[in-house]
Amino acid sequence: MMPDLPNMPPSPYAALYDLLIPADDELRLIHDLVSFDFVTDLLADTYCHDNGRMAIRKARTGTKNIGKNQKETQYFDIKLCKQCPLREGCYKDGAKSRTHRA
Repeated sequence: MMPDLPNMPPSPYAALYDLLIPADDELRLIHDLVSFDFVTDLLADTYCHDNGRMAIRKARTGTKNIGKNQKETQYFDIKLCKQCPLREGCYKDGAKSRTHRA
């Protein structure tokens, strides 16, 4: 469904969707006819491409006006990270938050 995200694993429910939703369904036709690239552009600064989740907030970290660059940090919902199949690479048990620096 999202061909521009090659690192994102396919949904385990993709085969189920194909069985339940007919090929001539209205939603499938809309998806084929309408480009939703504008949504990707709008959400690009809060979307994490390595896990496919939306950040709940973002902040700039680092000292200001010292000559060092500030970095943008994205914060993610831990409840979702605990259930994620990709959690071993990014989530540690007992963590209160999960961040990703852009």
